[in-house]
Amino acid sequence: MNARLLSLGIVAGALTLFAWETLSNAALPWHRMTMRTFVDSSAAVAAIRQHAPENGLYVDDRGVIAAVSLLPDQSSKAALLGPMMGRQIVLDLLVAAVLLLVMLRLPRATTAQYAGVFAVAAFAISASMFVSNWNWWGYPAAWTLVQVVDRTVAFALMGLVMGWIVNRSAKRSTTDEWGGVRGHGALPSAHGNSPARR
Repeated sequence: MNARLLSLGIVAGALTLFAWETLSNAALPWHRMTMRTFVDSSAAVAAIRQHAPENGLYVDDRGVIAAVSLLPDQSSKAALLGPMMGRQIVLDLLVAAVLLLVMLRLPRATTAQYAGVFAVAAFAISASMFVSNWNWWGYPAAWTLVQVVDRTVAFALMGLVMGWIVNRSAKRSTTDEWGGVRGHGALPSAHGNSPARR
């Protein structure tokens, strides 16, 4: 895979991930539906700042966990949306680069199979993270479910796009590993050692 296609795969994967994150958080209602608002937001923020003088993660063994990230004047963080989105796209580029390098080390697969592998990996990792938060910290079950599904869909879409680009790369050479590596004495697969179909 040449440098141009490598760059294309990274950028396309990152933009796919970023587009889904934007749609999921800004247009779909499911994240907001799993969260509640304070009865009196101003009073709650003032009380939090009084008992949490510095930004950080605060916990109490009676079941309270709070991520505090207030601005000095306690104003809305909406003005910081641009810089936060910029950092997110950089993060998505790094994620896409790592996953593309992993993808190029895997046996050759169809585009749909790449999407499936990404989805299964995302499901397992996000379930480990978010379900652990539900178990140990009491995060709501509905919030947990949405996070797991959200990540699974995001990475399935990214795998679909990046898999399509990888499979269109004329430079990727055929190797014996493309159909998977079979151990001695194992039963032959349905397609033998032939490369996976696109």
